[in-house]
Amino acid sequence: MSGRAGEKTTLSASQAEALVEALIVFCPEQLELGGMLLTLRKVAELGHRLFGVSFTEQGMGKVLRRMEFTNF
Repeated sequence: MSGRAGEKTTLSASQAEALVEALIVFCPEQLELGGMLLTLRKVAELGHRLFGVSFTEQGMGKVLRRMEFTNF
């Protein structure tokens, strides 16, 4: 997912917290991401689905590291 003109590319602090909480509480299958393992691509997809925000895998990795979620 690359940032296209007009697409939102940032998460608010509360959105980032909600995303990390979802990753902790639910497995990928429950989040309809397929499989049992999370990847940065799947997390970026979830962020887009929940908040309409587009991230590359690298960008989502930075977001998660800032939130001290380092299981990737």
